[in-house]
This record gives sequence, C-alpha cells and structure tokens, in this order.
Amino acid sequence: MERLSFSRLSTRLNNIIRASQTEIRNNINDARTGGRAWVEWDDGEMFIPRSVLAQTRNNWEAIRQNLNRVNEWITFYEIREATSLLNSLFGKQT
Repeated sequence: MERLSFSRLSTRLNNIIRASQTEIRNNINDARTGGRAWVEWDDGEMFIPRSVLAQTRNNWEAIRQNLNRVNEWITFYEIREATSLLNSLFGKQT
C-alpha cells in the first residue's frame, strides 16, 4: 500500500477551499500530534503516507487524534460557511 487515503475528508476539505476558506490549509499543514504531522495533504487529497504507516504500527492513537483534529477543523469551517450563507439570506451582517 502506497498510502492510506481519506476520500470523504478530502472531498469535504476541497469543498471548503473552493468556498474561499483557504486558511484551513494552514491548519491542516500545521496539524501535529506529538510534534509530528501524521496526516498529509497534497493535490486535493488527504492521506497518511506509507512511511508514516510503517513507523506507526503501534501508534494508531496519535493518528486517530490527528484525524479527529482535522475533522473538527473541517466541521468548524463547514458550519462557519453555512452560517455566513444563512445570515446573508436572511439579511444579517456577519
């Protein structure tokens, strides 16, 4: 296996970036658990590279924490974008 990909997270992240929420890229790029970036982001795909998989056979907890953090950021930006859209539809200023 070359890498372990996360297609659903990648799709959600791509949708957020297309909605001009590019600052999330910095959060993803800075995502670290124990000083190490377990999840990588390249060319619209989120994945764990083979080298990381080989080094972390017994450290799935760190990878899980990193994925949870990424998922939380994606959810935050999805909610923020939806809130902005709803506010603009109902005439409120954000």
